[in-house]
Amino acid sequence: MKNLKRLLGALALLAVLAASAWAAPKNVTLVLLRHGESEWNLEDRFTGWSDVCLTRKGVKGAFNAGIAMKNADLTFDVVHTSLLSRAIATAWLAMSALDCRWLPVEKFWRLNERCYGDLEGKTRTEVAEAVGKEQVDIWRRSYDVPPPALAYE
Repeated sequence: MKNLKRLLGALALLAVLAASAWAAPKNVTLVLLRHGESEWNLEDRFTGWSDVCLTRKGVKGAFNAGIAMKNADLTFDVVHTSLLSRAIATAWLAMSALDCRWLPVEKFWRLNERCYGDLEGKTRTEVAEAVGKEQVDIWRRSYDVPPPALAYE
């Protein structure tokens, strides 16, 4: 009976230790991957929320990013992406190179690129000629100065 109590006590201690080990916070690594080159990146156009496809270079870059992550022995639990097809395609290409297409993919509109409003589709050169390079730089780099709102015609 005495040995049984010791055994049960030891099992209870093991259960507590195992539970605490599983509940312990694990080290987390956040990997941020920008989408590959899009058609409008190539044309130096403001893209924002416009759903533009990847170029061949963008496809290759996304796949190569996955290979680099695989070579770095990175593993993932989940993939988060925006709702834009260029970001989703980049995620899938990288996951294919990592051989982890089984990972859950969460899509959030809040991860979409910045909305450039009325600038979307226009080249940076066109906009700079109209309003000046300094203003273009402010719109591109600031968090508190929004670009002009989308004009409805």
